[in-house]
Amino acid sequence: MQNLGQVGVNVDLSILEQTCDIVMGGDGTNPNFDQANKSLMEFQNRDDAWIYAPKLIDNTTSIAAKFFGLQILHNLVKIKWAIMDQEQKESIKNFVCQHVFNWSQQEGVVNYVLNQIDAVLVELILKEWPQEWPSIVNDLISSATTEPRTCQNNLKVIAMLSHQVVDFGSQEMTSTRILQVSAALNGIAPDVFQLVEQVLSGTNDSQVIISSLEAFRYIVKWLDSHFIFETELLGALCNSFLINPQYQSYVLSIIGEIASKPNIPDRYTQIFPGIFDLIVTALRQTISDSNIVDLAFESPETIKSLTFTLSSILSAYGSVIEQSKQ
Repeated sequence: MQNLGQVGVNVDLSILEQTCDIVMGGDGTNPNFDQANKSLMEFQNRDDAWIYAPKLIDNTTSIAAKFFGLQILHNLVKIKWAIMDQEQKESIKNFVCQHVFNWSQQEGVVNYVLNQIDAVLVELILKEWPQEWPSIVNDLISSATTEPRTCQNNLKVIAMLSHQVVDFGSQEMTSTRILQVSAALNGIAPDVFQLVEQVLSGTNDSQVIISSLEAFRYIVKWLDSHFIFETELLGALCNSFLINPQYQSYVLSIIGEIASKPNIPDRYTQIFPGIFDLIVTALRQTISDSNIVDLAFESPETIKSLTFTLSSILSAYGSVIEQSKQ
């Protein structure tokens, strides 16, 4: 097997592709597995491995090889981005953006491959936005209206970005960088909110609606409270989507995240008794003694979301709800 680990030595792309298939095929009984795995690890550690990533992604037919190329790009952005020159950075950003846009519109693209290039884009945004790449999130928002699949994927990228900043930012970013990205998120909040609102009010495509609800679950974690409580979106979620079993678990999760938000102004707390009543009313229409056991097996996510939401509301606003009943 060709030595893949020596920097500067040209690698036969077909051999690299075969090696990826051996390793990522997961067949540990293959007599060549251990050597192939060692070769891939050595190749991945090469300083010039990223040069081969576009070839692996575009010039091979193997899903394993494409995924390996994306892993190389992800590691490059995450670990070595600071030492890349500006021309290299721009080339990689353009390559990733073009593939995210193209693949999101294509049928047949394997989900985990699309997810991986989305993860590379999110990592690029975390490194470059807003100082070095001020337009990227606005580009995602504006292009989300062009085509349903693009809309789904762009919302997913925004959700992934929100998740990384809010839930993992303290582990992977400096405090200064967290403040910069958080401020940038707050700056584009009206546009993100408008996108979600337009999608939920303007389409009957269930997959697009689900993508929007999934994204909004993460977006509400950083969204200013007035967007949530002083617009019609929360009412639409509760009145139009909560009663639909197809969307119920997603809406419950959103409400749970809203109830868990810290420092919600007191003027909004009186809204929660009404939300609680809407949840109870919706559940009475979809859950009964006769189907609760079946629901636990057939839709465990709904039960999980319901538990999270009710515990979040009652722990934070139980006294307000109790006073409203007196």
